[in-house]
Amino acid sequence: MTFIKIQRLSNTFNNYEKNIIEKMTMLKCNNTNLRINKKINKVENLLLIDKSKSNYFDYLQSFDGTLDKKYKDNVFLYKYNNVNNKNKYDIFKKQYSFIEEQYKCLKKDNKHIFINIFSNTFSSEDYKHFNHLSKSPEYKDIYYRCFIGDLDTLNNWFSKFINKDN
Repeated sequence: MTFIKIQRLSNTFNNYEKNIIEKMTMLKCNNTNLRINKKINKVENLLLIDKSKSNYFDYLQSFDGTLDKKYKDNVFLYKYNNVNNKNKYDIFKKQYSFIEEQYKCLKKDNKHIFINIFSNTFSSEDYKHFNHLSKSPEYKDIYYRCFIGDLDTLNNWFSKFINKDN
């Protein structure tokens, strides 16, 4: 069995944002090698991929990190970069697909929490597209396990989630 190490390609949280999230959740942010395998809708560690049985392109973009497991769930973080109006639509379309894969993963294994943080360029007009996804009937039982918003709304959502699920 041959295992390969795959280098993370995404940007990581900057210290300012990381500190805000740690204060907000009272949990430590850690780096991660976990990604969603879109072929099987499962989260896997890229360091443990069997090269002879897996295709790197089956794995989605990396998460910026995880939060310590104080609760019964794994908490994944993903930071969206600031986007300008010129490429905003293309980036949001790509991220919509990424979040849809998170929902598919939750349908198969709902022990995860996905936190998708948009920069301040995320407006209520943009949110309606992601809201459409989260309100889809097929995800009605797990939609609350996938946060889509900005740092300003994360604290309120996280508090409600912890009270609902733990």
